[in-house]
Amino acid sequence: MSSATLNTARAQAKPAETLEIATIAKFFVPLAAVSMCYAIVFNIMNTTMARMENAAIILATFSVGQSIADLMSTPASQGRQWLLARGRDKKSFRAGLKVMLQVAALSLVLMAAVAFTPFGDFIFGTIFRAPQSLRAGLSTFVKFCMPLPIAFVLRSAGHAILMLSRKTHLMTIGVFVRLSWAALVATVVLRTPSLQGPATGAFMWISSMCLESIVDVALAWRSFRNYPDEPANGALPQTARIWSFMMPLMATGVLWALGKPMINMGMARTSNPERAIAVYQVAWNAAWLILAYVQDSLRQVVVVFWTDGKALETLNRFGRIVAITITVILLGATISGGALWFIRNVVGAPEELVSASRSVFLVLSLLPMPFVATELFVGRLLRNGKTTAIAIARSANLGVMLVTVFLMATLVPEAGALLGALALLFGSIAECGVVGLAVRYMSPLPNNDD
Repeated sequence: MSSATLNTARAQAKPAETLEIATIAKFFVPLAAVSMCYAIVFNIMNTTMARMENAAIILATFSVGQSIADLMSTPASQGRQWLLARGRDKKSFRAGLKVMLQVAALSLVLMAAVAFTPFGDFIFGTIFRAPQSLRAGLSTFVKFCMPLPIAFVLRSAGHAILMLSRKTHLMTIGVFVRLSWAALVATVVLRTPSLQGPATGAFMWISSMCLESIVDVALAWRSFRNYPDEPANGALPQTARIWSFMMPLMATGVLWALGKPMINMGMARTSNPERAIAVYQVAWNAAWLILAYVQDSLRQVVVVFWTDGKALETLNRFGRIVAITITVILLGATISGGALWFIRNVVGAPEELVSASRSVFLVLSLLPMPFVATELFVGRLLRNGKTTAIAIARSANLGVMLVTVFLMATLVPEAGALLGALALLFGSIAECGVVGLAVRYMSPLPNNDD
């Protein structure tokens, strides 16, 4: 075994009592910065589309199209959690990657059916209830998104290696390339009216993500070469066991992707559906600049650093610090008017969208607490391979979200985008409660068995 491999093994076996907040922060900050950069990329896209003619229609089309593309391709990315929790040697990693590529192939077949056959019209109109004014651009949007499943697999594999090697700082290189490319395309598009339209956002999204994925794999290759050749117990994970771990996560990914279209479907029943969807799109992406520090990042910290009860106490304390800090920042930005200033002057959204964003942003400011608690609980479930509970919790989230947005759309259709924000908040609280119950009697020691 190489010296680099031995060093990695020693780092992973580091005694829990030596775990400190500073150690977690060194790992977490680059990881959270990557998520924040994703939010910046989407805000660049929103800024670009908000300055086009018919901005509300274009933003709403992108919102619905992104939801559909995510729904069909997100399952291809869910294997990252297996690679982190179980794919810690070359043979196991390759076994997990093989399953991820199988999932990506299925996603590609589904996307092709939506993009090139009448099945797409059924999805757009009957399932997602997209307003007629949005449907013309949705088929083109999905065609642009065809590379998405493969890009998800590549990025997930690269990220898993870098996170397990505790080199999260290298992940910032790939996302910086993505950010730079998105900014370059935005500059060209805003100077070229003939290129403007809903498909512009799709091209910026997919092309920038493909670039990031390639860079991530290149950066991770050296660390992967230092992986042990064989599993520590000598037993190669069975494909069926990998699928059993990943299936609930794939279901969770689909449910997560369904959340936004469900909210859009509810807001489509408001008195001004295009405006409601556009306001939610702008406000959510602005809030995501801060919320991104929480979503999907803390669970990875738990998977990598959780070794026993003392480590768990330190991780929980770190989570509380993060939750309080982000809540204060979001509430401060809302109360001071900084959030609206950002949407008006940086995103460049029309004034009718800006004024309607205040109440939405205020509700979104309450999300960090349930988000952080959920991330900490989910990290423990992932480390122990208890992925079914994660899918059940996300189902509860979706159910509460669906009931909230459709009930309120019926009772107060004039509330517009506020309905979407409230549905997201109530759904997140429900999910947090379910995963909290799932770990209530869980041992403070992680289960390392497959």
